[in-house]
Amino acid sequence: MNIDQFAELAEKAIDGDVSSQTEIGNCFSKGVVVNKNDELAAYWYQKAAEQGDSNAQYKLGVSLNEGVGVEKDCERAVYWLKKAAEQDNPAAYSYLGWCYSQGNCVEKDYNQALFWWTKAAEQDNAYAQYCVGCCFQMGWGVEQNIEIAVNWITKAAEKDYADAQAVLGDCYRTGNGVKQDDEQAIKWYIKTAVQGNPIAQNNLGFYYEKGIGVEKDYKKAVYWYTKAAEQDYAIAQWNLGSCYESGDGVEQNSEKAVLWWTKAAELGHMKALSKLEEKGEQGSAYAQNNLGNLYYLGNGVEKDLEKAAYWYEKAAEQDIYNAQNALGVFYFQGIGVQQDYEKAVYWLTKAAEQGFSNSQCNLGYCYLKGLGVDPNKEKALHWIKKAAKAGFQQAKELLKEIKE
Repeated sequence: MNIDQFAELAEKAIDGDVSSQTEIGNCFSKGVVVNKNDELAAYWYQKAAEQGDSNAQYKLGVSLNEGVGVEKDCERAVYWLKKAAEQDNPAAYSYLGWCYSQGNCVEKDYNQALFWWTKAAEQDNAYAQYCVGCCFQMGWGVEQNIEIAVNWITKAAEKDYADAQAVLGDCYRTGNGVKQDDEQAIKWYIKTAVQGNPIAQNNLGFYYEKGIGVEKDYKKAVYWYTKAAEQDYAIAQWNLGSCYESGDGVEQNSEKAVLWWTKAAELGHMKALSKLEEKGEQGSAYAQNNLGNLYYLGNGVEKDLEKAAYWYEKAAEQDIYNAQNALGVFYFQGIGVQQDYEKAVYWLTKAAEQGFSNSQCNLGYCYLKGLGVDPNKEKALHWIKKAAKAGFQQAKELLKEIKE
């Protein structure tokens, strides 16, 4: 569509042509030819909805439910969605099913969710078919029936619906509702993996790593593990770290193994955490520093400042400046250790001498105030200026205070 066609469409919409009003709403909603404008989209959807256009009624209902272009209004949202549904609109059926499954703008009710999803599924709506399958699989709003679940999920998967393909792959992998078949599992995992499903990507990696249903191929295993790991899928991060540690399918690299295990541990993967601690006790400075961060921040583990200090000290002793700075701050503030300004200065100095601007600023402050060292303005300015020159904002502000 070009601007002349849009102008012609707008003229028809102003004259009351219902299909033009809906199409103008779509243009504003998607930013086609004109700048995206949710308020104008809702305005034209309202015009068309009032004339009985089911697609406009559905889109107006969604806008009202989500508060896009209009103030959120659950009562009106459900009104227009049901108006569209009365005209056999499959998108409205599906959306109403979702609303009831989530308790969004309506009371949560899986029976109602299944009712609306089934109407859409019978009109070949892939999302709804998948949802109906999930209801039968989980026993939501209906007696559990795995065979019926697989039937609906297969219908959605054959329409290239990625989530359905992933679940169908799981069914064939485990023999749930179908005869166990690794080749079929791989077939469906590939279809959804190329669409970005991280669970399927990880499962494909496992198949290639173990040579189940396919010829063993460590490089392909690493490829798929990486795809899933980059989407923050913890199991894949664990698997990828193990590949880097063993050198299967990739050049052996313990630091990269620690990197991926750390990411998995941050997401609560306990085997990854145990492996990190094992590497830390074996002397991996990178693992020690990362463990300090995990326990300090409470990422994937219960926050434990004493454990954080323990691991930071191990890493600091191996000249990891991040750990040296953290340990210096811990001693300065008495975090996880007994407050000790002299030890704070010791570790801050170690990190500052490696050019870490945060430590340089903190060390300068210690010299300025005589904390852990004799007051020395010359040394204070030396370190603070280094940090400021490196762009450390706190150091710049401290310099201004000193000059004032």
